[in-house]
Amino acid sequence: MTRLDLSDDEARELKLALETQAHRLRVELINADAREFRAGLRDELTRLERVTERLTASMAAGGDDAEAAP
Repeated sequence: MTRLDLSDDEARELKLALETQAHRLRVELINADAREFRAGLRDELTRLERVTERLTASMAAGGDDAEAAP
């Protein structure tokens, strides 16, 4: 498991980057035709959403020493 100590600003920027990438994946998923490609996008989106949820929970609970484990 990898741990990453982040400042509040870094955690907010990382959360925004994860949310932006998740949005892009959702758009790509909507436009994808190949079933296998869609499955890969769905898996990647699920991983990003889990990391974002954990980061959000850590930010809410921890304040200035938010941790994320990608």
